[in-house]
Amino acid sequence: MKPKIPASKTRLLLVEGKEDQEFFIQLGSHLTSTDDWRIQINQYRGASELEDFLIAVAGHPRFGQVETIGIVRDADFNTDAFQSVQDAIRRANAEIQQTLPVPENAMTAAEGNKNIIVL
Repeated sequence: MKPKIPASKTRLLLVEGKEDQEFFIQLGSHLTSTDDWRIQINQYRGASELEDFLIAVAGHPRFGQVETIGIVRDADFNTDAFQSVQDAIRRANAEIQQTLPVPENAMTAAEGNKNIIVL
């Protein structure tokens, strides 16, 4: 799936699947109008697709306007889920010219040219 970065959005939330995407859209719609959000929610369709999706995001023409990227990954009883996200970011960095920061801990932002936080 191709990433979407509308002109008005400076933050991306990357979620694993359609159900996750719908959850965050519904949650946000109870808080405010989704049209007013500075957040674009994209699904990357499974943990094994995250690296390729990050590469696609970095190649998007509007990637320069993005300030923060949140990544949501289902653990599904997998104790290595956070490590798999770190590894996907590192592998994506090997493919792109812009280095994305790799968070050291879940729910703690890694600051850099883009801030990244993993849940």
